[in-house]
Amino acid sequence: MYTDGKPVHGVHADELHKAPPVTAEPGGVFAVHEEGGGVLSLYLTPFPTSIVSTLSEQLGLQGTLVDITPRWPDRPAERLAARYGITTPVDILHVPVDKPLPDRFPLMASPQGALPEGSDRLLGLTIHDPFHGVVYGRRTTVLQAALHAWISQRLRTVAPGAEAPDIVERTLLPLLEPVPANAWRQLDIERHRRFWTIDFTRLSINEQGAAQILDSLRWVGAPGGSWRDHWSW
Repeated sequence: MYTDGKPVHGVHADELHKAPPVTAEPGGVFAVHEEGGGVLSLYLTPFPTSIVSTLSEQLGLQGTLVDITPRWPDRPAERLAARYGITTPVDILHVPVDKPLPDRFPLMASPQGALPEGSDRLLGLTIHDPFHGVVYGRRTTVLQAALHAWISQRLRTVAPGAEAPDIVERTLLPLLEPVPANAWRQLDIERHRRFWTIDFTRLSINEQGAAQILDSLRWVGAPGGSWRDHWSW
């Protein structure tokens, strides 16, 4: 959260390093929630559809993503083309190639039914539009891959062509802790001359209906290096 380019919490990095920021951008909003039955959801805003192809490659899901979006007149679920020319809104489910295709249904209505316990389905995706999407999964590694892809995409958006610090997988784990239904995390990126920072601010809605800051975690990194975490307050 920033006011006139300054964080409303903690000590500004300039006061520590005396290096004025080059850019300061709101990077987006995300939250991990428990859906019940062992299923987790990762809400992402914005949600570029390019994340689908990135996840497919990273998790080895080529040829196994199925369009289960309810459409009228009814027609059977169908596997997505390899190039993933996606038109939103859409519901997508991973179904191994040797398994029968499910009926079409709204994924948000029953993520537990889409990813039942003991199933070999890895993930589900609900993409409402380019700004709102959800990743569902039972394994932390699935949400970890999705969050990695999303943060990487946000960094490229803020600084196209720049060499951002590498994301270390372990630094993502604290960000994958589920939050209550009325809470979320905001990502704010600052690119300085000698280093970059990302602030992950956890917020919630209080009884008066206003947003309040709960805590914040900062990543610090230099181009060509990797992000350091544990800067929290």
